[in-house]
Amino acid sequence: KVRELRGAIRNLAIRGVLTRRKHGEAPASELLVRLEHERNRRVKNKEARRTEPLPVVAPDEVPFGLPPSWAWTRLGDLCWKVADGPHFSPNYVTKEQGVPFLSGRNIKVDGFELESVKYVSVEDHNAFCERTKPEPGDILYTKGGTTGVALVNDLDFEFSVWVHVAVLKVEPASVFAPYVAMALNSPHCYAQSQRLTHGTGNRDLGLTRMVKITLPLPPLEEQRRIVAKVEQLMKVCDEVEVRLRRADEGAAKLVEAVVQELVA
Repeated sequence: KVRELRGAIRNLAIRGVLTRRKHGEAPASELLVRLEHERNRRVKNKEARRTEPLPVVAPDEVPFGLPPSWAWTRLGDLCWKVADGPHFSPNYVTKEQGVPFLSGRNIKVDGFELESVKYVSVEDHNAFCERTKPEPGDILYTKGGTTGVALVNDLDFEFSVWVHVAVLKVEPASVFAPYVAMALNSPHCYAQSQRLTHGTGNRDLGLTRMVKITLPLPPLEEQRRIVAKVEQLMKVCDEVEVRLRRADEGAAKLVEAVVQELVA
């Protein structure tokens, strides 16, 4: 199945199988030190809140080996802020009156679904953004209902998010957001998100749990190469899906023609 192929590609990507190492690139260990310093700077400047240090990834949490320049880390160690939207249903307004308000249903692995977007007043939008303001380059991660879906914000308009969406803010100088989103959508990370999701009717991937998700971190430039390679392979998957769909349609037409011949 093409869906399983997409998952296999993402899993190979976070193992370092799809790309080659290049000499001279800062190893992931240096990136993690930079990220900690930057997080501390933001806390000092009151741009972020101080959080409890996350436990080091234990050997029994490591399902596969990594290239020497890579490192195992946790999602929370890659972000300088992780927050979600309001924990209540706001009063919705018309599109003409308000600002887009995204929920988990609007976030898919392959892009935004904006047909069902709801809207809130400008006043509510501004209030919600005091909690967390989604900006271009942030990672949106579904944490309610359908959990464990990540997508980089590339929208060219302002919006706020509901409690079912976490906004992950990363440092572009050390972390390539599309790599983190791709890794979160890999079977390795998605399986963790499902184990960490609590509840049945009201399913929730709490912020304090999601930050514990483990993922491999490559050097920054390799993160970019990995995403470029994965995007290339996903286009191939798209072409395969189109061909399979056409084949199914052709088979269906053939069956219809045979049935019509039999009843004629």
